[in-house]
Amino acid sequence: MVLKLSRGLCIWAGALALVLVCLFLPLESRLRFLTAGLVVLLVAGAWVLTGRKAARQQQSLGLLADQALPEASYRQPVLLVCGDGLSALFGANGDVRTTEQGCYLRVPAVEQLPAFVDALLAHREHWLQQLSVLHVVNASAESDNAVLAGRLRSFRHQLAVVRRRGVRLPLLLVSYLPTPAAAGTWFSWEPGQKCLAARESGTPLDLALWQKGAHDFAGRANRAQACIQLSSAASWLARDVLPHLQSKDQRDPPCTSAGYAIAMVPAIPAAQPGNLWLQWLRERTGLHTQANKPAEYAQGSLPFPDALLHLLPKQTEHIPGRRAGVAALWLFALATAIALASSAWQNLLLLRQVSDDLRRFHAIPQAEHRGQPEYQQQELAMADR
Repeated sequence: MVLKLSRGLCIWAGALALVLVCLFLPLESRLRFLTAGLVVLLVAGAWVLTGRKAARQQQSLGLLADQALPEASYRQPVLLVCGDGLSALFGANGDVRTTEQGCYLRVPAVEQLPAFVDALLAHREHWLQQLSVLHVVNASAESDNAVLAGRLRSFRHQLAVVRRRGVRLPLLLVSYLPTPAAAGTWFSWEPGQKCLAARESGTPLDLALWQKGAHDFAGRANRAQACIQLSSAASWLARDVLPHLQSKDQRDPPCTSAGYAIAMVPAIPAAQPGNLWLQWLRERTGLHTQANKPAEYAQGSLPFPDALLHLLPKQTEHIPGRRAGVAALWLFALATAIALASSAWQNLLLLRQVSDDLRRFHAIPQAEHRGQPEYQQQELAMADR
């Protein structure tokens, strides 16, 4: 679609230039013909160059070579996903997942985030305002705090590199909590929000009300246990994750998040034995859970945070078509200005010539009959005029 718009603008510009050359500019016949031919050659060259540029942009998306991006008119949030458990997130669907709420693109490695953004914007320049980052941090997939801290600082640095280039990239931080107590439920808190909110149907619900919403005793007990684990998970994020992203004592600026979310899942695929989550629970809550569930859970995909995508920017207008329309309008305005300027200049030259002829005519003494020399000068002046 972008290629068609670019080539359409080339044809529009060429047509306007030909109209100016053929109808408005004061050129000799030979020069007019040569200029028109030059305009045609320039349009043909622009046509070829735009095609080659589109081909190079397609090749620059080698990170997504086997995947299909959404159409250029896609207006929902586009999230670049990096962090833990990406294989469990995308599963057999590859590196792209598109829904009505947003599009998720897998970033192979955190170090590739700046290059990934550059390649994506080369092909979808108008997605600049709707790009975001989804970073997944799973305590169950980590077994060393020092390694986790290094990964977080590396992510913070790469995000700062992208933002210094003018791409603001809002951040959504997500974690998955292995517990069957409330599997499938998302819990989130946003800047300015005092406590966690449950999102079972997409709408936020106060955690206390959610806990009391169970229909039986077993359900209320499971939700009470889930609330304890959620509080513990929030404390773990606040102590071991957020300082590495938001502290001011590092070389990169703090990266605040547009929202934080925790999902309850039956198990975390590829969970590490003695992972950070199990250590945290045993040390602070006294709760003991299994390292993972049976194998059938390990093959399942983790849920995407569709319910949280309303926090991220999306495109409200069809930017490519609007930009092309604005460019076409400006080209027409420029051509009109050139035509008016040319017409005004030619009229000014004509007025000067007529004025000069009139002054010369009136400067000649009046002749009473044809035989006088002044009479012949008057006729010559009248003929020039």
